[in-house]
Amino acid sequence: MQPPYRSLSRALTVILLLVLAGTVICFICVVAAKPWEPLTEFYLLGPGGRAEGYPSTLKVGEPAEVIAGIVNREGGTVVYEVAVAVGGVSADGWGPVVLGDGERAERVLTFTPQGAGGQKVEFFLYRQGEDMPYRSLYLPVNVRE
Repeated sequence: MQPPYRSLSRALTVILLLVLAGTVICFICVVAAKPWEPLTEFYLLGPGGRAEGYPSTLKVGEPAEVIAGIVNREGGTVVYEVAVAVGGVSADGWGPVVLGDGERAERVLTFTPQGAGGQKVEFFLYRQGEDMPYRSLYLPVNVRE
């Protein structure tokens, strides 16, 4: 005859394994049932094509460059436009950019600050037919005389 704690131990082990298996099955169901969310990647790179070296200090009238990138993960073809504003004043733009699902495009954008002081260089991504920006990015820039 086995001591009572061994049969209790086996019962608890079986229950624990069933709970663990149920948890794994529930997790798989939740992950599989989660709806896919379409999105667009919009990013800026420094002149070397890396996420560094962004222009941060410029002189008035000195042009600066960044690389803007768009990756379409919307599930279909989308037409984009990029608008740039320096201190609220429109600058270089890009578009229309037609990208199929999974396609990527990059382009060098140039901006030139016209006034001194701290300024925000804003990059707005629009989808065709929409008045409000879909995505936006900005770079703070200190502009000297």
